[in-house]
Amino acid sequence: VAQAIAAFERTVLSGNSPYDKFKAGQQNALAEAQTRGIDIFMDKGQCSTCHSPPTFSNGNYYNAGAGGNNDPGRKKVTKRDADAGKFRVPALREVANTYPYFHDGSAAKLEDAVKLMASGGIDNPNLSSMLKSVRDAKLTDQDVKDLVVFLGALSGEFPKIEPPTLPQ
Repeated sequence: VAQAIAAFERTVLSGNSPYDKFKAGQQNALAEAQTRGIDIFMDKGQCSTCHSPPTFSNGNYYNAGAGGNNDPGRKKVTKRDADAGKFRVPALREVANTYPYFHDGSAAKLEDAVKLMASGGIDNPNLSSMLKSVRDAKLTDQDVKDLVVFLGALSGEFPKIEPPTLPQ
């Protein structure tokens, strides 16, 4: 039963977000700050390397330097030291509504999570080289604000699901 419910829940996706409308050609679907944010996300900040559309995840495992250095992460499964602190890249659809952030809930607000990622994460021996590239981009406080506003544009509408009539 749990597997059936989980399989169903994976099919219930939000859509018709401001981002979706923008990608469909509605140029005014994003506010000015969201437009700046998408540019930072896709280019300057290199966020889309790991958080690629349409789900805004590439499904891979990386060490993003979040949550401290004591969590084994993927290493718990693979037993490989190189996988210490690695976690699956989360999908960012509805991210503005799904706090707290990171595998351990260490960021209470989306802005805190974006600040940590924009700073290149917390240094540790397995920190992903991609996070080091983000650090080199030197995102500003305004860039972080624009990214947060853009991420809000990934929230959309959920389908209405009427419960079925059960047999008596």
